[in-house]
Amino acid sequence: MNTYNESAQKVPFMDYERDYLLSDTMNSRMTSKGLRVLGISTSDMTVSQFESLREQTENFTNDRTSEELLKNQTFLALVALKDPYRPKLKDSLAYAPLSGISLRVCSGDHLDTTKAVAADVGILTAAEYKDENNVYAMNASDFRQIVGDVEERENEVDGDEEQTYSYRLSAQGQE
Repeated sequence: MNTYNESAQKVPFMDYERDYLLSDTMNSRMTSKGLRVLGISTSDMTVSQFESLREQTENFTNDRTSEELLKNQTFLALVALKDPYRPKLKDSLAYAPLSGISLRVCSGDHLDTTKAVAADVGILTAAEYKDENNVYAMNASDFRQIVGDVEERENEVDGDEEQTYSYRLSAQGQE
């Protein structure tokens, strides 16, 4: 993997640089503040190389897809983004427990980002956010261990209707 130096010249991306940027320490500095962290890289290839790669990876769907796409990458940047909350969100959410509503957050963001957002808007208390045992939050892997994983997915198409999917979960986690 390569990157660019301060003179805009392509240079090798040293292992220690990559390890620092991808480390839990660096990542948690941003995610613990509710930031979404994105790594941006590029790969120079011709259109025919891209088409060949698409064909080899069955339109980027087989197990080798990530491995093939990560070859010859040039790291460009690590970016952290924060979505502002709607002005009255925190006040509105404060009424939920009074109404008997239990709030839960489901997100595709990093677990620490989601926890920080939940704490910022009052869904988690400060103590729950800091809980090292993570009893108040879980990642997708933990969730799948409790409820099971997708065992089968069927595509369904009705004439001109939109394509829909039905899923069947494994019995894992059920008694």
